[in-house]
Amino acid sequence: MSSVPILFLIYDLEPGGPELRLLDLARAFPEDRPMHICVTSRKVTLLPQYLACPCHVTVFIEPVAKAYLDIAAMLRIHRYVRRHGIRIVNSYDIKGLILATAIRLLSGNRVVTVHHTVDLLHNFSLLHKLALAILLRWTTAVLCNAHFIRRFIETSYVSSKRIHVVYNGIDAGLFRKNEALRNHYRRTYAIGDDETVIGTLANFRKEKQYPFLLDAFYRIRKRHSRVRLLCVGGGPDFDAIRSLAATMGLTDVVFTGYVEDVVGHLSAMDLFVFCSQYEGLPNAILQAMSMELPIVSTAVGGICELITDGEEGLLVPPNDMDAFLKAVFDLLDHPERGKVLGRRARENVLTRFSLETMVEGYDRFFRQLVPSNAETL
Repeated sequence: MSSVPILFLIYDLEPGGPELRLLDLARAFPEDRPMHICVTSRKVTLLPQYLACPCHVTVFIEPVAKAYLDIAAMLRIHRYVRRHGIRIVNSYDIKGLILATAIRLLSGNRVVTVHHTVDLLHNFSLLHKLALAILLRWTTAVLCNAHFIRRFIETSYVSSKRIHVVYNGIDAGLFRKNEALRNHYRRTYAIGDDETVIGTLANFRKEKQYPFLLDAFYRIRKRHSRVRLLCVGGGPDFDAIRSLAATMGLTDVVFTGYVEDVVGHLSAMDLFVFCSQYEGLPNAILQAMSMELPIVSTAVGGICELITDGEEGLLVPPNDMDAFLKAVFDLLDHPERGKVLGRRARENVLTRFSLETMVEGYDRFFRQLVPSNAETL
């Protein structure tokens, strides 16, 4: 049977959730399923890793300033679609969705379109939400990575018949405890053997609630003096949060910025915390689960589909300082309980949220959408 090529339209290749998840997919997708990835900006930090993917993955850059004005770029992408016999176009953002819709119309609806929604659109303006509602009428299917997001989308934008859920997956063979890396990074950041590292992995954006975390850590240090806070990630609020920590006199906080060795930095942690106010299905939580880290997280978005409170981690309401501190102190004071939660969390990853399970889910979805014996362009 002939293969059905897929084009993924993505805004950039920076270290974010969709970009890293697409990278995992590109590394592991079946070889009989050609993947084409079009990047619509010049932000391509992860490009070398994408170029190292198997030969059935092709990456090209086509900067598009405004999708509804850059007709020339739109036509170039459409010609690429025709030249390579692409039948499925997958978008991740409004710009990509506009381009995908135009390609479908220019192809006489012989190309099917999929829009991937990974959050609750909290960063969308009213105009963007209106555009999304209109464009999704022309979209063949919508993919979500959590049932929480599915319920939100079907309530406001699309009928449930066109919405499908494929959970994120994690490479459990890669994300596992590494004692050598733990020792290396604790030496790198001058962390003593007797110090407990509370860590987080999240971009520095408003919804990640870093001021809340710093306030909580300030209070934790009053009860546990031998603790450090390790904040892994970068983003638009990075400098502001570092300045806030300095103003608060928090000299025991390490800000790493963006890192390539996520496994090593997670290995250096003893307790993982996550304070987000809004979430889809965060990769960081899955990575911490796979590393057997005890977790304290806000009970928002799809996190409640990953963790059952008291089974694989501890969940607390967002912005609830008393509940957050109680959960953290519980695990700091009872490390054996944390080890039990960590083991259960990794078992959950292996059973339900492995990379293999995610790839199988995507492959099955795309093959059902356009069978291999479908007519080519």
